[in-house]
Amino acid sequence: MFQDHFTRLASVRLKSKDNQPQKLQRCLTGILGLGAIVRAYPYDVPNFLPEVLMTLSDHVHDPQPIQVIFHLLSVFSQTNDTHRLIG
Repeated sequence: MFQDHFTRLASVRLKSKDNQPQKLQRCLTGILGLGAIVRAYPYDVPNFLPEVLMTLSDHVHDPQPIQVIFHLLSVFSQTNDTHRLIG
C-alpha cells in the first residue's frame, strides 16, 4: 500500500542543521505522499488515516521546506470541521 511506502520515506529524522539534500528529499517525498493520502479523503476518516496524521505531526517542527505540513493539517482540519457541522 502507498501508505507504508510513504511512511517509510517520511521516517527520516531531520535536524535543523542537516545539510544532506538526499535525506531532505526523501523525507519531503514521504510527507507529500502522506499529504496526498490525507487530501484524498476530505470528508471521511478511514481506519488508517489517524496513523497517517500522527506520522505527519511528527514532522511539524522540521526545518523548511518540510513545513508544508502546517498547510496540509489545517486544510484537513477545516474540511472535517465543516463536514461535521453540515452532517
